[in-house]
Amino acid sequence: MDLVKPFMDLHVDRVSKEIREQCQELILTDKQMEEIMRRVLKEINNGLHKETQPTADVKCFITYVQDLPNGKEKGKFLALDLGGTNFRVLLIHLKDENDFEMLSKIYAIPQSTGSNACYVEKVENCEMFDGYKDPNKQHVLINTEWGAFGDNGALDFVRTEYDREIDHFSINKGRQIQEKMISGMYMGELARLAIVKFTKAGLLFGGVGSDILFKRGQFFTKYVSEIESDKPGTYSYCRDVLDELGLEHATDEDCANVRYICECVSSRAAHLVSAGIAALINKMDEKSVTVGVDGSVYRFHPKFHDLMVQKIRQFVKPDISFDLMLSEDGSGRGAALVAAVACREAH
Repeated sequence: MDLVKPFMDLHVDRVSKEIREQCQELILTDKQMEEIMRRVLKEINNGLHKETQPTADVKCFITYVQDLPNGKEKGKFLALDLGGTNFRVLLIHLKDENDFEMLSKIYAIPQSTGSNACYVEKVENCEMFDGYKDPNKQHVLINTEWGAFGDNGALDFVRTEYDREIDHFSINKGRQIQEKMISGMYMGELARLAIVKFTKAGLLFGGVGSDILFKRGQFFTKYVSEIESDKPGTYSYCRDVLDELGLEHATDEDCANVRYICECVSSRAAHLVSAGIAALINKMDEKSVTVGVDGSVYRFHPKFHDLMVQKIRQFVKPDISFDLMLSEDGSGRGAALVAAVACREAH
């Protein structure tokens, strides 16, 4: 089953049979999605249990945050967000229920990236929860650190030669495997590796590449978003990207093939993330859930949100409703709100 076809119907006929066959390994089947969800849940439970947590890849750290904002918080709060791409310093002034001001300063962090998820868990399931357990507070926020999912081989059954090459040349070989399959730092390089392989095989650009294309790290993730922003059957953004790469000789069929490769890479990333989110939503088993999502890929890729919604809906229990919402500076604002709630409770 071609899971990315709904976004390709209007131009897939121009994609060569050989490229489609070679890209099949980048397309996750429903059976593979279900197995990934099962393995995510197993790793989450390993992180929650005292006996298995020390050796778990997905650590599921207890945050001890049990109170959520109610709109009554007031005051000025400083938050430090050491993220994957930037170090953000935020000063948030909460005035009243619907009025706040935020000042922020951003500092770039080179060669670093991240993928993580937090969710609400029942305290009774958290064996690592130390100290007094308030009987009136039955839930706690869990910091999964799920970027390390796959470090023990749990994702090997869906990894490709491109993923293995990415990992081999990374600064943390053998670690943060899930991140390397989905994050913005690597998505462009994943597409480049496939494009290079098909070019050397004579399936793209008449077998003639360029020095820029063959140089590691020169096919930026923003190129994937730009190429997929072209309207079906048109290749203006794609041609701009290929021109930058010294591939002015590309034909319309080359453009269609490159777009298809990008779609396969980005769709796989969206589906991998969706498998994890669907597993967490099902585990929480709340009737209505809002998922806050941040990150440049989610923000700027033209179809990432829709791909995620479609796939999560497919695998979440039918009686659960959910929404995905963009949460810019979500972790920084969240840190400030945690401080605000703590002050509220203290007083």
